[in-house]
Amino acid sequence: MNYKSNYLIHEKSPYLLQHAYNPVNWYPWSEEAFIKAKEEDMPIFLSIGYSTCHWCHVMEKESFEDTQVAKLLNETFVCIKVDLEEKAMLIIKAFSQTIEKSPEAYTQFITAFDFFISPSYEVVIVGDFDAIETKRILSVINSRFIPNKIVILKSSENMKTKITDIADYLKDFKMINNKPTIYVCSNHTCKAPTNDINTMLDLLL
Repeated sequence: MNYKSNYLIHEKSPYLLQHAYNPVNWYPWSEEAFIKAKEEDMPIFLSIGYSTCHWCHVMEKESFEDTQVAKLLNETFVCIKVDLEEKAMLIIKAFSQTIEKSPEAYTQFITAFDFFISPSYEVVIVGDFDAIETKRILSVINSRFIPNKIVILKSSENMKTKITDIADYLKDFKMINNKPTIYVCSNHTCKAPTNDINTMLDLLL
C-alpha cells in the first residue's frame, strides 16, 4: 500500500528515505521536530537505525508499516528517525575520548540525552512513606520513568520545612480522601491531584 510521504522525503540519507513513505509521520532530527514536541507538550519517539540493519527492517515491516501502530505513534508522540551512521555515530565519536577517560560519564551522557529529547516531570507524592499504597506508587514510577522523572515524597510534618526549602510550591500540597495523593508537575506547574495510579500514568505520557 502506498502512503503519503512524511518529513523524511527531503533527506539525503538512503536509510531515512526508506522510511519516507511509512504511515508513521517521521521527522528527521531537526529543530522543527523539537519545537513541535515542546509546543504540543508531546514526548518524542526516537528510532535509530541504519541501512544494513536486519532488525531495523523487521521493525519497519512489523510495526512502522502497520497503520494501527502508526496511528498510535502519530497521536501520542513526535516521531524522529535517525540514521545511526549519519548522526548518532558523529555524536558518539565527538565524546568518545571523554567517555574513554571517564567511563562513568557514559551513563550521565545517556541520561542527559534522555532529558533533552523528552519532557521532564516532577512527581510529588503526599503521604506516609511506609504505607502500602505509597510504596506501590513509587514502585510503578521507578520501574517505568526513572531517571527523567524527579520524585519528591512529602511525608511527615517534621520533614515539611526541609522539602519546601527545596521546592516552595509544595507547601500547600495535601492528601486527598486520606490516601497517598499524586501531583504531576512540570516547571513548577502541577496538574490536578489524583489518588489513582492509572490517572498518574496518563498524565506522564
